[in-house]
Amino acid sequence: MREGRQVKAGQVAAKQIKHRGVTVRSKRTADAMEASGIEPTADLFGEWQTELFRSPPVHNGRVPRNEFGNVNLFTDSMLPEGAVHIPNANAKRLCKELSIDAADAVVGFDFRRGQSLPIVQGVVIPAEAFDLIADALREDRHVAEEKRLAELEQRALKYWRRLLVALRVRADVDASFARHSERPSEITFASRDSKGKQPELEYSSPHHADPEHNQGSEPEPDPEAPGATSVDTGGGFII
Repeated sequence: MREGRQVKAGQVAAKQIKHRGVTVRSKRTADAMEASGIEPTADLFGEWQTELFRSPPVHNGRVPRNEFGNVNLFTDSMLPEGAVHIPNANAKRLCKELSIDAADAVVGFDFRRGQSLPIVQGVVIPAEAFDLIADALREDRHVAEEKRLAELEQRALKYWRRLLVALRVRADVDASFARHSERPSEITFASRDSKGKQPELEYSSPHHADPEHNQGSEPEPDPEAPGATSVDTGGGFII
């Protein structure tokens, strides 16, 4: 069946081999047969004993299905007559919205952890609904692309907004530190010289500090000046 062929009617198996289960269910069946004294076997047929598998055609807009409710589509020859295969994941949703009959297309099986899981790839629909589904798929892709671009735009705006807020905060912090650095320092510290000694503090008289203050006062006489009269104060002793 995986090669798109089926055994012809009235054919006898060319060979029989011992059946070894692959899935958990088949192994349990084989174990039950052995427990009852029946050896589980598998029939092998030659290619000359098979023919191409022909699925029933589409009838009244309904796609023929197997016992599991889907369509086996291992090869292109297994496609039902009057049907079209659309390998698109969104096709089933659109067919449901448009009330179009659609069956899952099983293109193979995946054996994992003792289970046989079908591989579904798109849907099988009637051929007369192909144009309608094709237009719906194009519109769906267009809407999805617009949505993707809108999400990208919103994401870009969010990042730009975050950047502008960060720049504004940084500018406010820099301005705040700049205002503090412009204030005059109230306390000054004298630096030491190259030998590590503290420089001596120089004191000046208020009169020396203010030259204008000395303009209205008389200068003190110089005793060593010529013509100056020596005044003996007695050194503090009474003569």
